[in-house]
Amino acid sequence: MPGQPLLVLPPLHPRTSSRYLPVPVPTAGT
Repeated sequence: MPGQPLLVLPPLHPRTSSRYLPVPVPTAGT
């Protein structure tokens, strides 16, 4: 599933994830 990798990237790089998905960003901040 290509959607899985995207969710895994945000926690690793919150700054980069904000460009792809702004939703996972707040989750990583917590």
